[in-house]
Amino acid sequence: MEQKIRIFVNAKDTVFYEAVTWFKNYGLTVEIVKFSETQQPKHSDIIHMLCLTENGFPDIVKRSQLYKIEELAFNQAVNYIVKHPKIIKNLFFVTHNKFMAGFDAKEIRRFLPRARKRLTLEILTAY
Repeated sequence: MEQKIRIFVNAKDTVFYEAVTWFKNYGLTVEIVKFSETQQPKHSDIIHMLCLTENGFPDIVKRSQLYKIEELAFNQAVNYIVKHPKIIKNLFFVTHNKFMAGFDAKEIRRFLPRARKRLTLEILTAY
């Protein structure tokens, strides 16, 4: 069973359409979660993303906004992010065990199931 890829995107951002097209071309299921001041991300979604990152808050918060949460306790920082989603980077791809910030055509392949990666590689190397 293939996993659903959740795309978290700033409600004003349109760059994510390229990623949605890429996923759909590979037959992958996506769910788009837009966030803004009126459509706040869920507390549990922020914690899940943080669990999947290598560096924690710096991986999901804009560099210019990190100072706003640096001195806060973990739960306080998460609550601040939920209430002020404009400090979050614009685009995330999340599954139950994978995370990626931003769109990178090479890195996005990590979301393909292994069998699909192998098939794609076999097709490409057959010529």
